[in-house]
Amino acid sequence: MNYHPFVLPFAVGLYGLILYLIFRFGFWIASLDKEDKKKLSKVVFTTKIFSIIRDVIMEVLLHRRIFKKNPLLGYMHMSLAFGWFLLIVGGTIESKMHSAHAFNEPWIPIFYKYFNHSSEGFRYGEAFNFAMDFLLLFVLSGVFLALYKRIRSRAFGMRSTTKQSFYDVFALGALWLIFPLRLLAESATSAIYNNGGFLTGSLGNMMADVFPVSVLQVVEINSWWAYSIALFTFFVFLPMTRYLHIPTEAFHIALKNAGLVPRKSNDGVTKFQVASCSRCGVCIDSCQLNQHLHRKQMLPVYYIQEERKEEITHAGLRDCMMCGRCTEACPVGLDINAIRINRRTLLSDKNDANYSYLPSIKEESKTEVLYFAGCMSHLTPGIKIAMQGILDKAGVNWVFLDKEGSICCGRPVKLSGKKEDAAQLMNWNKEKMLAYHPQVLVTSCPICYKTFNEDYELPFKVMHHSQYLKQLIVQGKIKPRKTGEKFSYHDPCELGRLSGVYEDPRFVIRSAGSLMIAEETKEKALCCGSSLAHFNGSDDDRILLAKKALESLTSGNPDKLVTACPLCYKAFSRVSDIPVKDLSEVIMSSL
Repeated sequence: MNYHPFVLPFAVGLYGLILYLIFRFGFWIASLDKEDKKKLSKVVFTTKIFSIIRDVIMEVLLHRRIFKKNPLLGYMHMSLAFGWFLLIVGGTIESKMHSAHAFNEPWIPIFYKYFNHSSEGFRYGEAFNFAMDFLLLFVLSGVFLALYKRIRSRAFGMRSTTKQSFYDVFALGALWLIFPLRLLAESATSAIYNNGGFLTGSLGNMMADVFPVSVLQVVEINSWWAYSIALFTFFVFLPMTRYLHIPTEAFHIALKNAGLVPRKSNDGVTKFQVASCSRCGVCIDSCQLNQHLHRKQMLPVYYIQEERKEEITHAGLRDCMMCGRCTEACPVGLDINAIRINRRTLLSDKNDANYSYLPSIKEESKTEVLYFAGCMSHLTPGIKIAMQGILDKAGVNWVFLDKEGSICCGRPVKLSGKKEDAAQLMNWNKEKMLAYHPQVLVTSCPICYKTFNEDYELPFKVMHHSQYLKQLIVQGKIKPRKTGEKFSYHDPCELGRLSGVYEDPRFVIRSAGSLMIAEETKEKALCCGSSLAHFNGSDDDRILLAKKALESLTSGNPDKLVTACPLCYKAFSRVSDIPVKDLSEVIMSSL
């Protein structure tokens, strides 16, 4: 039997970790509701499992999303994750081929060089020596870059890095020591038995020239002990640290492929998402509250840590615009907004709104288009006036649903955490809409658009007015003329990042003038700062954020700033020196 006492720390740590993860993950999966379990089984126990495996390889091992953010940062993560994985696979194959046994002791691939002093008679010995040394060098390059990143994070496209917790420091130190200690142990063994590759063999020869065999034997055994203890330390601290994401992320990918989303705080999906955060820090620079207001508590990298510890702070939970910039930046694809909303729901005051004042609903005449301006459009009347004119000129059969005064779509109430109150509003709105039997619902507010699309389950099409205006232009029902003006377009958060509508507004703008390219646009567009979700934001905060976004949007000296959101319209109008217009106003003036 290939055994030495130094394998015990590794074995105890590994098996303890495996048992812990089986129990913990099993509990989280068991907590999923029946419908989510059905969805999960449909992807895990079918051919769709292959797409999950592909995504796990691409994201957990190769870190494709991080590569897209910054190649050097992507290489650092990939060399550590994929390199370590290949070392384990390579060691397993090497040990099995060398011994010709199907089953070896489980620690053999990890301590292979110690237990197999000679590759004599093993025809692939030299090839494996080279390959395993190359992989070790590959991982060591990642360790070096990780150390360098702590000194020069800007070289990796990051202005800031994350603060480490007490347990993170121990786990990180152990992780960084594992591979240098392996190099030292294998080199010391090579110095004694001459069984190394181009890296361990060269270092071993240098050691053999300096130290006698008696000293090398002491160095060898102590190095293997240190290597095993480093592995043990990492395994023990992993469940308490950011590194829990390593085994968790694969499950998160499976749940995401199955279409599972966080529905309430502490459900199984939320637990997997929270544990999948690696606290890589990529989200830090994307947050405008951090960048312009120098706040940190609400950053996902720290808020997720609060979720894991169940130590939620008021600032972490409510000092957030939920603009989606951090979600767009997140290489793991966490649904950070949903996690926050669910937590707000759990901690919100009692749902006690009374909507008995709403009139009873009666059957109405059928209509082709049902137009819903929304609360903010009523506060920026130029938008609803322009839309009325456009719809009349297009000659469509339409009804102004909230002409006499707006009834909220329910999203602001939902963002506060009062889901039951929001549901009452939504149910009334839905019944009112169904009474008209429309073909399409058109709204000028991206907040309403997102809510109608995702929460109402309507049997007819929902369109933002940017989408509907494009449709009218393509069909020839309205014919804008070129005005010769230069426009800069601002992507509203709820329409762009959170709903994926980017090209329709740009098509409409180009039909009336030329479109300038802003510095930060589409997925990277800045929030106007007046988010309804930002409960800790002061008026001064909103003005400063609007000014910062405006600087980016007007750097090319456009004639007008165009947006497609009444909330953004009001925010920029307060700070802009150039005219601010809604998309509908631009089109109406060009007809």
